[in-house]
Amino acid sequence: RGENQKLLDLLLFSESAYALSAIATFGRAFAMAGPILIFACLFPVLSTSFTLSRRVSARELRDVSYQKYLSHRRLISALSSTTAKNVPAVEQEKKIELAKLFCSHAEQSLNDGSFRTFDLVGPSFRGLKKQNPDFDPEDLRGCFKRVSGRTIRLQDAEVVQVTFKYHLATDLVKNWPISEVAHGLESLLILNDVSYDEESKSMTEQLASEWGSRVYNIGSTFAIQKATLETSNAVWELDASHKTKRPGLRKKKVANTKSLDDLNLAHDRVKIVPISTSSDFLQALGVTNPQGKPRPGKASKLRQIQKFVEIVGGLVNKATGDETAKKISVLDLGCGRGYLTFAVHSYLTEHYGETAIETRGIDIRKKLVDEINGISGSLGGSFGGLQFETGTIESFLDDSYSSQKDGNEKGEIDVLIALHACDTATDDALWAGICHRASVICVAPCCQKEIRPQIDKLSSQTKGHPLSDVLQYGIYRERMAETVTDSMRALMLEMVGYDVNVFEFIGGEHTSKNVMITAVKKPVGSQSPESTDRIRSKLKLLADFHGISHHRLATWMREDLGSDSSDSTELGSHVTRHGLPPR
Repeated sequence: RGENQKLLDLLLFSESAYALSAIATFGRAFAMAGPILIFACLFPVLSTSFTLSRRVSARELRDVSYQKYLSHRRLISALSSTTAKNVPAVEQEKKIELAKLFCSHAEQSLNDGSFRTFDLVGPSFRGLKKQNPDFDPEDLRGCFKRVSGRTIRLQDAEVVQVTFKYHLATDLVKNWPISEVAHGLESLLILNDVSYDEESKSMTEQLASEWGSRVYNIGSTFAIQKATLETSNAVWELDASHKTKRPGLRKKKVANTKSLDDLNLAHDRVKIVPISTSSDFLQALGVTNPQGKPRPGKASKLRQIQKFVEIVGGLVNKATGDETAKKISVLDLGCGRGYLTFAVHSYLTEHYGETAIETRGIDIRKKLVDEINGISGSLGGSFGGLQFETGTIESFLDDSYSSQKDGNEKGEIDVLIALHACDTATDDALWAGICHRASVICVAPCCQKEIRPQIDKLSSQTKGHPLSDVLQYGIYRERMAETVTDSMRALMLEMVGYDVNVFEFIGGEHTSKNVMITAVKKPVGSQSPESTDRIRSKLKLLADFHGISHHRLATWMREDLGSDSSDSTELGSHVTRHGLPPR
């Protein structure tokens, strides 16, 4: 029994020792893995806390003004750039001295009258991006991209007009008195020099963009990098780039030695226009005065004339393809006072010769026709080929038919013009151009009334139409009538072999009737019958969708829109007599 007790005690001791050993082993393992397990358990909590802190930071950042944010970023960029480059003080002083010398040359040229222009070039995003692929364009916001100046005359004083172009900011234009130009240039180039006073820094604040960004000292990354001064006898080029290790001011000679007195000092630059504003016919018609300036209330008319001549001239050049072309016949139906008729005739005679141009203007007002015929006769010279006649578009069509019937056909018309011919008169003018095989047709439609009742009928009778929600408003029905009318005209011109364009003639501030339709005749046979049929299908689909059953030009051309035209009887005889030219 005693032996058994000893054996039992030994067994219990062994088990206890084993248990203690296991506990010790587990303790050592836990001591090693415990931090990892604790971190794993706490990681989601820490991650959430970190994310929330980031969100709070972003929210706080948005609460800070964007201007302070940009200034902070630019300051860091500038400091890092300066630290990386470690620009020697001697090199910086040299750039400042060269900048001062550049400004003194500018001041001297202004005093002796040899000044022409100056041009300062700032940093480029492309260049900085090439140096550092991680460069952010926001760091350039408000910095100078380019500053240029030229002399102009305002009333009795000469000033330097300075244009400031910024990165990602609005351009500014300021007029500097001659006496302040050198000081202004110094403020742009050498702002941060310690020797400069508060007055200099105050001026640079006026030159900053709406972002309020600073102007940086020459030689820094965001400062003016290069500058050019052009005078009548030399060109000075300053290179003070932050990349250059050898800044310099170089002088070049110029071949042209015009002084300031010889330069154009007009506030507005002279525009290249097709018609000279000093033309005699413009003065005779009361558009300009003897000095070539528009008379009161005629500035918009002068702009209209210039734009119209530019359009017609381009179309004629496209149609003829040769400035030594045959004789050109121009017809203006509904010419009115003849502003545009005179202008087109003057332009074409200047480019193609006096004997090559014959121009006719037709208007219903006899007194007005007599008046402008008198003006044309008094001008003489190249205007000998310009004549005005009393009549209407319909009478012109009848005269054309009579001439054809008698075998005295007057021939084709090369250019047909009809501006602001009311309602279906535009269609009559287009038909006249088609019948006479005009190479160029140029019309500006007006008062498209024929289609409006049909659009109104569609809106009132078809409630389930896709456009019913649009056509319930009168203003949209009016605009729709204009759009559909002119679109159908364009398609019908394409059907008979014209390249067609529809665009805004001049801005709506001059006239609300500012849509122009132009057409240039394509070579005979260049359009296949299949192409014509496709265009005809488009025309019928367009008419059917908008409930259009009749259209004046379609009636002239005998195009069936799916319903009998109300004026088919009236025009039927004309259609039969005139016929449709071969396509």
